[in-house]
Amino acid sequence: MPGRVTTFYSHKGGAGRTMALANIAVLLAESGKSVLAIDWDLEAPGLHRFLHDGDEHEQRPGLLELFTSVRALLPSVSDGARSTGRAAKVWKHSALERYVAPTQVKDLSIMRAGSFGDGYQSRVNALNWEQLYRDAPDVFSSFAEYLAERYEYVLVDSRTGITDAGGICTMLLPDRLVLVFTPNRQSLDGVVDRARQATAYRARSPDLRPLLVLPLASRVELSEEELRHEWRHGEQGYQPTFERLFGELYDLPECRLTDYFDEVQIQHAARFAYGEPLAVREERASDRLSLARSYASFARVLADGAIPWEFRRPVVQPSAGSHDEVSAQLDATIEGLAFARRRARGAELQARLFQAACAVGGLFAAIFEISLDQAVYAPYLVAGGVLLAALVELFARLYFPPGRARAYGRALSALTREQRLFKACAGPYAKAAAPGPLLAERTDEILGTLDYDSWALHHLPATPAPPPAPGSRA
Repeated sequence: MPGRVTTFYSHKGGAGRTMALANIAVLLAESGKSVLAIDWDLEAPGLHRFLHDGDEHEQRPGLLELFTSVRALLPSVSDGARSTGRAAKVWKHSALERYVAPTQVKDLSIMRAGSFGDGYQSRVNALNWEQLYRDAPDVFSSFAEYLAERYEYVLVDSRTGITDAGGICTMLLPDRLVLVFTPNRQSLDGVVDRARQATAYRARSPDLRPLLVLPLASRVELSEEELRHEWRHGEQGYQPTFERLFGELYDLPECRLTDYFDEVQIQHAARFAYGEPLAVREERASDRLSLARSYASFARVLADGAIPWEFRRPVVQPSAGSHDEVSAQLDATIEGLAFARRRARGAELQARLFQAACAVGGLFAAIFEISLDQAVYAPYLVAGGVLLAALVELFARLYFPPGRARAYGRALSALTREQRLFKACAGPYAKAAAPGPLLAERTDEILGTLDYDSWALHHLPATPAPPPAPGSRA
């Protein structure tokens, strides 16, 4: 089976397109697939920064040198008729391996934008993509076929904006077009226009491959709940926009993308705004709040060949044993936490009673001394009582920190609420692919806010196990 050529395109810079491609390329390669990542952003190359630790391949030829050599082998229009079949033969003699560099990830290779030595910018300006297309209309489609014969996944990092290179990457090369956008009008309108242009060209071209458009919302800020909801579900939000667009482009009587956008979003993560780290290498994809998990979700969409309007969120039903086990562990944890709260309340009450007894004892001793006409000793007795009360207060604060019973009470209320939602399959558990692991995560988060003392730890059971990795049986 031939591989798939997928272009990642964004209308504006800063959408996280290159970072998304690099992370997804690593995930696909680690699943055992042969992957080639191509940096077609010649004016601002950077894909190699994500997929290489050093600059050992700075002088290796890349895409620019490859097409320069191919251009020399093709006749120009001024030399005679247009080449309409020669391009496929040229690619077979292009020695592709000279332009492909290995990476530290097995089965993942990269074709850089070019050799970044002196004269790189002038060589970029000298290559006329439009003239190359006029001379050999099939040069790009045959290039895509040539790559698809050698790799299972070819991921192309396209130039932003409206450019000749962007048109090649979005109209001529791909089987699938990934539109990476941020929630703002200029980014969203730009990718929508590009989708219309690409599908319109493909419909009237001799290329029989269908072009599937895959939207990818990026840099989504999770802390702004109202804005996030408005920009997704509002009249001009990206979900209704793409539902109308797909209905228009693919002649769909009905298009619903709720499940698709529930699963396919890339959130903003401030930590990855610095440098070129790979989230899939630094985070656990099993954590549902991690950036790695978001990239893994979209990688599965590519691997499964999912169609957005037919996409359904994966449902992994937990086995009865694991479901019951998590529920039983939560019951035991709630019982242990209730015991810890009662114990903390009792300890705080004992400390207060002891303090009150010391104060009352000191007062009676002072009165007794005064009644015996020993008033000179009364101030010393009062001072001793106050000192004893202070020592008792210090001991109570060190061994029974104030507010511990209230902290246990808050955690107990939170766990009881999660238990109620879990058993009623309501709230976040209603649509969860695996309610049991989700409950385990929530339990760990709540208990993680507490600072147990020794006797509380002794009476509390172990917390539920962490959730399984994505794709495995819960």
